[in-house]
Amino acid sequence: MRVKILIGCIVCLFSFISKGTANNYIMNPYTSTEISADSIIERVMTFAPLYETIVSDYRANLYIKGRMDIQKKNFILRYVPSMFRLQKGVREYMLETYSDLHYTAPNIYDQKVKASQGTVRGNRGLPGLLEYFSVNIYSASLLNDERLMSPLAKNGQKFYKYRIDSVMGDPNNLDYRIRFIPKTKSDQLVGGYMIVSSNVWSVREIRFSGRSELITFTRALPVAESIAVIRAFCSLQNASVSMPNIKPFT
Repeated sequence: MRVKILIGCIVCLFSFISKGTANNYIMNPYTSTEISADSIIERVMTFAPLYETIVSDYRANLYIKGRMDIQKKNFILRYVPSMFRLQKGVREYMLETYSDLHYTAPNIYDQKVKASQGTVRGNRGLPGLLEYFSVNIYSASLLNDERLMSPLAKNGQKFYKYRIDSVMGDPNNLDYRIRFIPKTKSDQLVGGYMIVSSNVWSVREIRFSGRSELITFTRALPVAESIAVIRAFCSLQNASVSMPNIKPFT
């Protein structure tokens, strides 16, 4: 009887473990073959160096609406260079700005504020906001100062777990929804999801959340791209694109 009970417990244990890791894989709805989250991420990482540098210059109009809630006032805040002067007894601040933004590769962002209004005194604005509007998801770091490791960094699999949630689209144009989860609790890691295109192994959409020394943030980025757009852009720049030879899942 003891032997039977022990065997039964072992079977239940293996069954539980299998269910817990089930979303590492998903079935292709058209071919009934298994697709793993790690294999998809590895393909995107292969293309990332190409996509990271494909845009050399752009101009944009930038509107920012920011809100800051000072939950606990710390005397160190007065020594933060980018911090505006806090008003006595005021915990919540708001600011709206309209700017011209000029990007030049590799990481030069020139912002010229045209108009601003809000409850913030002076012209400093809310600290740290602009850098979250200048994210390159294909670089090793999401921010210019390398504070946030990208889930698409070459060594990202050491620090992130990847889970596949769903498959969308038709047989010749599949999209995969991939979640990325930090393996450890760190201000240098983010959690969220991305939607990956199987045509060119690039990111159609990404959303991530995290925290830094001063703020908690959530960033959502719809990324417009297809192989036709990428090749058209390079053609305009009199450049050629050498695409890595990676076969789609079958």
